[in-house]
Amino acid sequence: MLEDITKELDNENSMDAIPRRNLELEPFDYQILHFCQSISMKKDTFNTLCKVIKIVEKGLKDCSNQLVYNECVKLGDDELIDFCRERLLQRSTKMKILTRHQSTDEIAEHVKSRIAKLRSVCKVIQTGLIAMDVHVEGEMCADLVLFTAAVPTDELVSEIVKILPTQIDKSLDLGVAIGEDSPRLIKVNGTILNERVTINIRLTTTEPLVDCAHSDEMNDNLRRVRRTNFWRSRWADTYSIMDEISALFIWLRRQENGSPLQCLDEWQLQLVIFFACGSLDASRLSPGDAVLRVFEALSSGMVQPNCQIIDPSEPVAVPFLSNLSSQRSADLMNWSGLCLRQCAFGRASDVFRIDVNNNYESEQSHEDNDDDNGEVDDCAHQSD
Repeated sequence: MLEDITKELDNENSMDAIPRRNLELEPFDYQILHFCQSISMKKDTFNTLCKVIKIVEKGLKDCSNQLVYNECVKLGDDELIDFCRERLLQRSTKMKILTRHQSTDEIAEHVKSRIAKLRSVCKVIQTGLIAMDVHVEGEMCADLVLFTAAVPTDELVSEIVKILPTQIDKSLDLGVAIGEDSPRLIKVNGTILNERVTINIRLTTTEPLVDCAHSDEMNDNLRRVRRTNFWRSRWADTYSIMDEISALFIWLRRQENGSPLQCLDEWQLQLVIFFACGSLDASRLSPGDAVLRVFEALSSGMVQPNCQIIDPSEPVAVPFLSNLSSQRSADLMNWSGLCLRQCAFGRASDVFRIDVNNNYESEQSHEDNDDDNGEVDDCAHQSD
């Protein structure tokens, strides 16, 4: 009983935090919030994905330490080897007697500086939708960008693929392999708690990438980090439910009925949402208003190849719609204008195709069965 009351209070508090134009939310606002909840990643699924991400991140840290140890063994330096065994690799469970020694810290710092110069794998940063707090149903994939001290070579990638599985619990049955079409991509695949999970490890470096192999791919990986950092630092202060509105439109982009959105990549779509919701006082922008604003932006002259709006995540001024074709942008504008009118006249369900009672899929399968039997009713004709 007490638990039910607590949940009810939590729901009321969360609803109070929803921005709105008037004192009370309107039915269209509740409909949009329901859509967002319907396509959002479930809590158990999200926790499963986060668990795998942490496992892989820890495995990469241990892999980095193992690579350092291997270099120390090649050098044959007993001092560095002992330091790695005691500090970096699995620690001994034997009890040690602590003694005072003035030069211990100085020796440790001296060895650490030498170890740092031998470290080839430096840090890992999470990127992508999960890192941006955009949780879309079915998004069982996460991206990690792995930074190396120098430009990563084929040899280093092969070493990581060889060592990483040994640093992950074998009972988890996670496979590690080099990406087929991307030489600087390592894929970790497996099934955790009946969920199929993929972790993409993308290699790059902060060193200059001039005249080196696969520089475009590694520059793109750096770009992923910049985009994630920008989004995480700005979305909540710009519009408090931008994560949910973004998830809704990215989900729509992946559906057949939202295919006109596919002329934009997901980052371009996120920036359209960011500019649409952040160009006015978002504290009075209700969920329904936010959806209308996005469709207004998509149907306006903003989404065109000659748009000069700059990508705010890039250090150099680059128009964020520079690769958009004229014909596809015109199709997107026409489709978005139709969606805007449908939403304005209470037909948002025709745009997003999400049933209020969460039974849209079952209705669709029922209609498909009727089609097979030659019995199609009027409602099926209307939904088609």
